[in-house]
Amino acid sequence: MTFRIHKSSDDHSTTLQLSGRLVGSHCRALSEQVENSRGMIVLDLEEVMLVDLDVVRFLARCEAGGIELLHCAPYIREWISRENDRSAKVADELGAPKHLGVETATTGKQAVAVILSGVRLGGKKWRRRKQG
Repeated sequence: MTFRIHKSSDDHSTTLQLSGRLVGSHCRALSEQVENSRGMIVLDLEEVMLVDLDVVRFLARCEAGGIELLHCAPYIREWISRENDRSAKVADELGAPKHLGVETATTGKQAVAVILSGVRLGGKKWRRRKQG
């Protein structure tokens, strides 16, 4: 099954109805749709069949930014909750304020924290490291 976005809007809100299998490679297109939306933004996940970790993290960031997740499947909701808990734990370990967006990635046995660029923690300016 393919991924589809159906966009509907009025003067006050925009609803993006998503369907199919969502994978990380779809996040850019979805992000562009969100950025080009106005008013209150709602992501309707009723017809979403499958998501991967990148999409779960994207949805968590959307929700943290005030976007409503409508008809979110229980397994997606639980996964988002676990990712939020994991990010909060990493933020605590780094001494980062709770409001910072901290993402985690796991490579082998090592957990790597990526902090948004330009944020000052303990007098240091943290920057996202370039990959490669």
